[in-house]
Amino acid sequence: MHRAPTPSRAPSLGLWLLGLLALIGPRASALAADPDADADPDRFEPQISPASDEPSQAIAGFRIPDGFSVRPWAAEPMLANPVAFAVDDRGRVYVAETFRHGQGVTDTRGHMYWLDDDLASTSVEDRVAMYRKHFDDPTFRDYGVAPDRLRLLVDADGDGTADEATVFASGFDDVAAGIGAGVLARGEDVWYACIPDLWLLRDTDGDRVADERRALHSGYGVHVGFLGHDLHGLIFGPDGKLYFSIGDRGFNVETTEGDRLAIPHTGSVLRCDPDGSNLEVFASGLRNPQELAFDRFGNLFTVDNNSDGGDRARLIDLVEGGDSGWHMGWQYLTEPVARGAWNAENLWKPESEGNDAAYLLPPLANLSDGPSGLSYNPGGAAMPGRYDDHFFLADFRGTAGNSGIRSFAVEPDGASFRPVDEHQFFWSILATDVDFPPSGGLFVSDWVEGWDKPTKGRIYHLTPSESDDPTVAEVARLLGGGFDQRPIDELVGLLGHADQRIRQRSQFALADRGARSLGSLISASESDNEMARLHAVWALGQIGRGMPQALSSVVDRLKDPSEHVRGQAARVLGDGRADFAVDALIGRLDDPAPRVRMYAAIALGKLGDGKAIGPVAEMIRRNADADPYLRHAGVMGLLGAASNGDLDRLAGDDSEAVRLATLLAYRRNKDPEVARFLDDPEPRLVLEAARAINDAEIGGATAKLATLDVAAGMPAPLIRRVLNANLRVGGPEAAGAVARVAAAEGMPEEIRAEALAILADWAEPSGRDRIVGLWRPVPSRPADAAAEALRPVVADLLSEAPDRVRLAAARAVGALKLEDAGPALFELSSDGGLGAEARVAAIRALEAIGDARLAEVARRSTTDPEAMVRTEGLRLLSNLDPEEALPILDAVLRGGTTPERQGALSTLGGMESDQADRVLAAQLDALLAGEVPMEIRLDLIEAAGERSAAEVRQKLARYEASRPPGDPLAAYLEALEGGDVRRGRRIFFERTEAQCQRCHQVDGQGGEVGPALSEIGKTRDRSYLLRSIVAPDAEIAEGFETLVVATGDGQVLTGIVKEDTGDALALMDAEGKVTTVAKSDIEESRRGVSAMPADLITHLSRRDLRDLVEYLATRKGESRRGGHGR
Repeated sequence: MHRAPTPSRAPSLGLWLLGLLALIGPRASALAADPDADADPDRFEPQISPASDEPSQAIAGFRIPDGFSVRPWAAEPMLANPVAFAVDDRGRVYVAETFRHGQGVTDTRGHMYWLDDDLASTSVEDRVAMYRKHFDDPTFRDYGVAPDRLRLLVDADGDGTADEATVFASGFDDVAAGIGAGVLARGEDVWYACIPDLWLLRDTDGDRVADERRALHSGYGVHVGFLGHDLHGLIFGPDGKLYFSIGDRGFNVETTEGDRLAIPHTGSVLRCDPDGSNLEVFASGLRNPQELAFDRFGNLFTVDNNSDGGDRARLIDLVEGGDSGWHMGWQYLTEPVARGAWNAENLWKPESEGNDAAYLLPPLANLSDGPSGLSYNPGGAAMPGRYDDHFFLADFRGTAGNSGIRSFAVEPDGASFRPVDEHQFFWSILATDVDFPPSGGLFVSDWVEGWDKPTKGRIYHLTPSESDDPTVAEVARLLGGGFDQRPIDELVGLLGHADQRIRQRSQFALADRGARSLGSLISASESDNEMARLHAVWALGQIGRGMPQALSSVVDRLKDPSEHVRGQAARVLGDGRADFAVDALIGRLDDPAPRVRMYAAIALGKLGDGKAIGPVAEMIRRNADADPYLRHAGVMGLLGAASNGDLDRLAGDDSEAVRLATLLAYRRNKDPEVARFLDDPEPRLVLEAARAINDAEIGGATAKLATLDVAAGMPAPLIRRVLNANLRVGGPEAAGAVARVAAAEGMPEEIRAEALAILADWAEPSGRDRIVGLWRPVPSRPADAAAEALRPVVADLLSEAPDRVRLAAARAVGALKLEDAGPALFELSSDGGLGAEARVAAIRALEAIGDARLAEVARRSTTDPEAMVRTEGLRLLSNLDPEEALPILDAVLRGGTTPERQGALSTLGGMESDQADRVLAAQLDALLAGEVPMEIRLDLIEAAGERSAAEVRQKLARYEASRPPGDPLAAYLEALEGGDVRRGRRIFFERTEAQCQRCHQVDGQGGEVGPALSEIGKTRDRSYLLRSIVAPDAEIAEGFETLVVATGDGQVLTGIVKEDTGDALALMDAEGKVTTVAKSDIEESRRGVSAMPADLITHLSRRDLRDLVEYLATRKGESRRGGHGR
């Protein structure tokens, strides 16, 4: 059982200056109980910082765009820990506050022992059962204490700042609950997303507290996964549907209609009616799409978070049925590189950068590092003309100095888009969300500091400094007055309003009128105003769901002069299942606008008329696979319109593009017929078929994939999937196929080594699929088939193959207990021309098979020229003859190399010998006297910790007691030296829980949040490296440290410390201006907190820490800027 650590409380402030800037991320001030909490001693009382001048003072550190001003609209204690917020039509703000973050909502990186259980979960009930399995009762109960909640903030007196706050809804504290991360308000209805539920809340008596709450559906959050991969993104679409997103924690939901809807292992965008009915998946293959935004033409976008594995966040055009390629299995793979195929096959990159996977829709671009909130300029917010049709993205990077609001627009690029004018708009604020209030400008929520709960929270109002646009007042008046009572003629006139919010509210009100507004909407759909026509088409689509005849006039809009109207008309007709529109939609398959062709093909798939098959196939043929969005649309068209017989016919088409689309349709249907493409003459289709069979788990085709003849010139992703298929199929023939690949001299070394690893694991393969990392267990089986397949070729592999292959072969021999390989292993173990690692593997294999010459091997190895081999020989000898080994171990401790001495101590720790205790006791005496070299101290401490002898334990306790109290580094000083560079590199790039490359680059690989570390060993010593990991706030990297100073003449300056000369500081402010301040003039100062996770050390053992320090200390080469991933 595991007891969860109690979340730490932040220390109190000292100087008044501590909170001057959000930019510096002050630690929490003296904590005050929530003023809205009652006095019940059993009730959880959220900790919230008291009111102060900090929110206003912090503005000095923001990088505010030219022509704008900013002021606090609300701040603690009115709100705290703001994850997301929504502005209603009256300008009131609903804030999703989290108190469960780290106190009821956890992260698998802190519980890697349950990873298999987590991956195996397919329902929320499974996840809760996993908690019960691994937690003791008190910890389990603790997960149901802290609640997340909704705050309602109101500017009651209209002075431009909030002055009243209520807890609108609380009590979201079930053990299964996640972080409340999404909120949307319309009229009196408030939708709130908090795993495992999507809630509908309502205040019926006007006291600003919800008195009605109903779970529309439950079952979100199948996995624990990563913190924050929750339910969020609530927004109304132009079709009147409620859209929202779930991160890769997945879902398994029973709909209101009683159907089961489940995509448990990836993130998705879903939509439903406002009452929760008609729930459906809109798009999938996402990791953590925290917010969604529609442009004014009805196109939906998100920016999806990266996996902290060298990849980048992705700007995604969300198209119905689209798969963006991510699932949570990628997160934990380390072969062939970190994140497996996600990185190795460039699945996160745009198509132009090497992403050739046809089953997914590639991103438009890789953009930002910590995407969270996302909004689209509605048009009536008085923003400067540059920002027409622009998106605003909160980029959260854990520290204010590197965070803020980005802005970008998109322009057409084929059937999709490409980003333009991407830039930092409002910077140096730890923004979590962004939205447009009725009063103009935009609201930005500020987390204030760090990754953990800050006990603070703010909303700032950013407005154009000189704007007298009367549209803003008109928007506020119209929104505040509501739309339900407005006459139809007025509503129709508002369909062409400059503001998207006014247009949509008018559209929805007209749709609610049904038949009464039909004639007016038809007229509006023919008006000269493009926006009015669009919204009229959408309103007709809403009415058409209950009155199909309303859709008849939409057919005419397929010939509209605006491609946006034509495209949305096609979309509406498809959603409305307008069978009478088939011919007209077929006519749009050769529309001059690719986006219209895309919508027409998707719509035809929904109508399911066989007459569309030929035209859709022709569209695919003309596209010739040039545009992935048209390819996707063609697949969607075929899925709905084509029968199995039709697909079988198209599978033999002369066009490669048509065959590929057919293959992808088979994949979507999980149809074993996809295996026929393993014989396709086009290599790309063969690879895509293998991806479909293995990655989408089409079991009926796995046997065919396993029999595919592989050759050295084939792509590695294809060969790896063939090998994996053989592992899954099992049996002598499959094992023989794998052994043939291992023995093939022309194959790449990494492929041959992979084949041997598969044979080694044959009897008890991991439940995690080797290619996709998802939980797909293969039943245990005898190892005989693998052993027999390897036996005929093992001698040659051990004697003639490259080192990497020989190493893998030796490990396979040991795992399979191939005793007749003993002679070859014996020769291998003494082959001085072979690498030490392979020879050690041979020694271990000899030990595993119980070879009769083990003692000879051990004695011979103790005098080998290679230290690694000597260490292994000594370990083996200590098992075989402890008395013979002890003098040698003692001699090694006195004069061996560092690796030998480390190995000797490890061996002594595990020996059953009183003499071993005496040797270790003597070493501890030397340690207490300060005479043991730093590079072996950790090994000595760990070895002593394994012993039960009183003398050893007493001396170890004396050493531990001698550590200086209050020094955060004291417990980790033994990690300064003696680490293993290769292991350290793996921790940096591959260890999920360490997350190093989430923020740091080495040689062009990794994130850009923190400083690049390619030359860190040249500029910083080991103490600095250790301190940066163990106590990240103690010393922040130059160029990333933020400081606020108060000078004797009354100035308050803030900025990043660019230089410290000893006598003066050079501070670069938010505008890039550098000011030098003499230290003698500084009266008070405050440094910012580091963006490094404060709990990083809890995810690393001291040995891990030593290896990581060793790796970083060796980084002394030039930093090479380059692409992410591999």
